[in-house]
Amino acid sequence: MRSEKSDSTLGTATDKAFAKNLPMMSKPFHRPFQYMGMSIERAEKEVNAKANEVGNIVIENKECRMLLEAEGNFISYVEVELKRTAPHYQNQEFDSEVALGALNIGLSELELARKQTHYHTYYDHRRKLKVSVSCQYDEAPLCVGFSSKYYGM
Repeated sequence: MRSEKSDSTLGTATDKAFAKNLPMMSKPFHRPFQYMGMSIERAEKEVNAKANEVGNIVIENKECRMLLEAEGNFISYVEVELKRTAPHYQNQEFDSEVALGALNIGLSELELARKQTHYHTYYDHRRKLKVSVSCQYDEAPLCVGFSSKYYGM
């Protein structure tokens, strides 16, 4: 099984994002998994922002907030909060395809691993990433996270 719905393409995901009034995120928020494994120095140049004292880079605009978290000298975790999706509640169902579509990611690229009301887990086998879409706390925006640490577990 490659995706939640076999007919779910990138076009479907972006259409759903538009329908929910979410814009297509442009650089540096477009397909944010691209920063995984990148050196801090290169990531700073790519997103035009400086790392803080622990090496993390935070980029924010009126639409979203992105954290590039460093481990050593490399980006090991990426998290994007989609501000327009707030307020969301942990007991409220959501369509993760909407959040992924805003980041230009289609379900056809992912395999659904686990689905809870507030947290959906996917695997991107091609890029060896765990992708999560979640509501981290009540009244929060939806958040999309990318990690390779627990990929496949």
